Amino acid sequence: MKRLVSFLSVALVGLSMAFARGTYAGDVQFHVGLDLTEVKIESQNYELKKDSFAFDVATWHLFALNDVIRLGFTASLDGIAGNNQLAYDFNVGPAIGFDLGNVVRFGATIGLNVGGQVSSEGIDYVNVFSELLGATFGVQAKFIPQSKVSPLIGYRFVSSFANNYDVEGTHVTKYNVKENLNFYENVFYTGLSINF
Repeated sequence: MKRLVSFLSVALVGLSMAFARGTYAGDVQFHVGLDLTEVKIESQNYELKKDSFAFDVATWHLFALNDVIRLGFTASLDGIAGNNQLAYDFNVGPAIGFDLGNVVRFGATIGLNVGGQVSSEGIDYVNVFSELLGATFGVQAKFIPQSKVSPLIGYRFVSSFANNYDVEGTHVTKYNVKENLNFYENVFYTGLSINF
């Protein structure tokens, strides 16, 4: 317990110093974009490709090492909907940023992805439900990063898998399939960042 209190105290002091020195840059971002999804079930030679609407809420927390390089972490909650598909995922991982003055901040992140997806297919609307685990990679450019609100553009790739999935439909009784399902997302987005 003493170690936990000591760690939290040091973290609080460190964050306070980062705020006071102006080395911390945090934000909350709202993204909208196009999601290009691909679902593969290799044992059945099944492949499904869909285009959907994507909406994400993300937060980046970066600490300056010098005038150009920042290190920290990011987390996001993402959702896609449309074209008989619904998916959600949570991403978290380390991040790096490169500042070019107050013109643009280029950022990159790689991390863990946890989520789920539902796809409908065919005349009987057969639904496929799966819980997914995988990795994510993202890059973005945030313009005028030191202002209160900044426009941004970005790209995110997700590669996830499930070792089983549920199938049910109008004329199909729900059953579980024990085989690998691979899920890939390519998301191109634009958005706004509220900076603090």
